[in-house]
Amino acid sequence: MPLVVANSAQAIIAVSTAPTSHISCSAGVCTPTASFANFNITDLENDLNSSDITVLAKHGSDTEIIQVNAALTWTSSHILTLQASQYVAINAPLFVAGAGSLTLGYGSNFFGPKGHISFRYLSDKLVIQGRLYRLVRDIAGLQADLNVDPYGWYALARNYDASADGTYTRSPIDVFQGTLEGLGNKISNLTISSDSANYCCQLGFFGQIASGGTVQNLVLKDVHVAYTTTSGGAVGMLAGENQGDVEGCYANGSLHVTPVTGQSSYPLTAVGGLVGLNDAAVKNSEASVTVRSNVRDAYIGGLVGEDMGVVEDTFATGSVTGGTASIVGGLIGLQGNSNGGLVATSYSSGAVSGPGSATVGGLVGYRVSLVLSSYWDITTSGTTQSAGGTGLTNAQLQSGLPSGFSPTTWTQNAAAYNGLPYLRYVPR
Repeated sequence: MPLVVANSAQAIIAVSTAPTSHISCSAGVCTPTASFANFNITDLENDLNSSDITVLAKHGSDTEIIQVNAALTWTSSHILTLQASQYVAINAPLFVAGAGSLTLGYGSNFFGPKGHISFRYLSDKLVIQGRLYRLVRDIAGLQADLNVDPYGWYALARNYDASADGTYTRSPIDVFQGTLEGLGNKISNLTISSDSANYCCQLGFFGQIASGGTVQNLVLKDVHVAYTTTSGGAVGMLAGENQGDVEGCYANGSLHVTPVTGQSSYPLTAVGGLVGLNDAAVKNSEASVTVRSNVRDAYIGGLVGEDMGVVEDTFATGSVTGGTASIVGGLIGLQGNSNGGLVATSYSSGAVSGPGSATVGGLVGYRVSLVLSSYWDITTSGTTQSAGGTGLTNAQLQSGLPSGFSPTTWTQNAAAYNGLPYLRYVPR
């Protein structure tokens, strides 16, 4: 994800409150006339009131970027197309307030911390990279659509407050095999409370993201998950188990796993702030979840409990607490197996703890495979020990991006995350 630094090899269009400059529009297609151009937000909204508009970042260049940096709303039935070969970054709210449509072109699409796309009507059309997405407004709507087409392409049309749903006693979505584009929108105030006697054995918003499934740009805010187990399993805020692709996701809240009173022996349990058991890919994602497990012999991590896949460009800030003989890590409990596993350019800063019989690591509790360019905060974690990664003080992490962290992916700001690194393109 390159920085916006204009040069002769780039064609960058910013959509902002600044005056329109270096933009030429003809027959509804607007292109830059210089390597850096600005499209005033009011000018764009007025144009959309009268016709379809295509913003095309093309200026004889291979590097084409569009950044939406100011809130954009239109009420007409016209279509806005944002086309850039490299990426479109949504850094502010974009609202299709009428019977309009939005098309995002064939490059990547990223959402900044304050960026999201919402639609007033589910009949509005959203096309991403040539694929028509079906809009859903709530969990019940997604459940109903998946019953018809479990392999479909879905997008969350707006923020959804799940408090009116009450408490779920199982994963809202058991097995997910399709694609869910969160568009930077939030599912907030979701509560899941279950036990393995009635529901076994993968618990989260998704019980399992299956092979071929994709979840991206989704925010879980103020979510609380509780699980009482007699039979082990995998528990995570987003997914109990991930066999697909997770990217650009954020989770915040609490997760607590407890054993049945009096039981002394348990099958293996994986507990993670975002994903319990990762068999595939978790990238460009963050968890700020208080994770607690009293289950014996569990694998517990601030982001992933047990990782057998790829974890890259991620971080976790929540505290992690384990039980007897458990393996506890600020980012990952158990990392890798004989078939592989990789953690790269990631870090954790939450406090980690467990009884004397537990194995506790600042970043990773126990490591079998590769950990590259990854770190933990030895000041805030309370430990200088980890099975993988490099320990840095809080002051060292605040002083600049650690080695291996790309400034095109990561950034720092004294007013955010206590000055620690954070991802440029994760909605929150």
